[in-house]
Amino acid sequence: MRNSWSQAYRLTGLQAYRVSLKLSRAQLTINGILFLKLMKRTSSLSTALKQLELTQKEIIAKEKMAALGLLVAGVAHEINSPLGVAILGASVVEETSYKLHEKLNNSTLFKEDLSAGFTTILSSVKAMNFNLHRAAELVHSFKEVAVDRSTDDIREFMLSTWIHELINSLMPMLNKKSISVKLELPEQPIIITTCTSKLAQVLSNLITNASIHAFPKDVVNDNKLITVKINEANDNVHVFIQDNGVGVEQKNIEALFDPFFTTNRSEGNTGLGLSISRNIMTESLQGSIDMTSVLEQGSKFRIILPKVIAFSARA
Repeated sequence: MRNSWSQAYRLTGLQAYRVSLKLSRAQLTINGILFLKLMKRTSSLSTALKQLELTQKEIIAKEKMAALGLLVAGVAHEINSPLGVAILGASVVEETSYKLHEKLNNSTLFKEDLSAGFTTILSSVKAMNFNLHRAAELVHSFKEVAVDRSTDDIREFMLSTWIHELINSLMPMLNKKSISVKLELPEQPIIITTCTSKLAQVLSNLITNASIHAFPKDVVNDNKLITVKINEANDNVHVFIQDNGVGVEQKNIEALFDPFFTTNRSEGNTGLGLSISRNIMTESLQGSIDMTSVLEQGSKFRIILPKVIAFSARA
């Protein structure tokens, strides 16, 4: 009886061993299959990763080309403004000279005509000189951006006097559109230290933008007015550019600062001026720009500018 139990036990142990061996072989087989699948999966992931890296390089290259295209368009847009004023000034000089010459030939030229003509020519020549100089500064500034330098043209100056000169340079363009300008400048002088060419670029953009969008050709306005106001606020200066034009819908206010966004594409506007202005204010001048607007009442841009640009902005 004992032998039977012993034999049964040996058979059970042998069967258990055989089952264990089969399980081990099955586990090895499963492990082998899983390993092969893992290797295949790893190979697929490696290939996908390489493809992703190639795609990323292609995207970066395309983004660089897109950025280059944006820069070129921005250069054309920014330089077009002062050149346009200079060309307009040249046409005024030509027209005035022609009228004086015509009166001289007809023996109808009087001293008053000559005096008024010379005053007009002198004013136009000053505007041409200022804007051609500004165009040259813009070209220089874009060249400096290309080599990642932003230290040029930072100087100390009297803000009110400088803004007065800037507005005078834009008057030929504004007069042609029958737009008046009101300056609200503080009696006490405000001295600031910043980059004059970039600040001129921002303010000119805002005033030019107002002359185009605030007073569209199809809307009658016999009292077109742009007000420029300066306030001090501790270590900052606030410059306001306000118009009494058509205003902007609330849903479009933030979008106005997006590249290529414009509500007046028909006149060939690229929609880069405000976007470039915001970038200059935040990246170069260490300030900010915002806007409020009410339909049928007008818009107001506010520039917040530090009186002295921080040293880090010059590096």
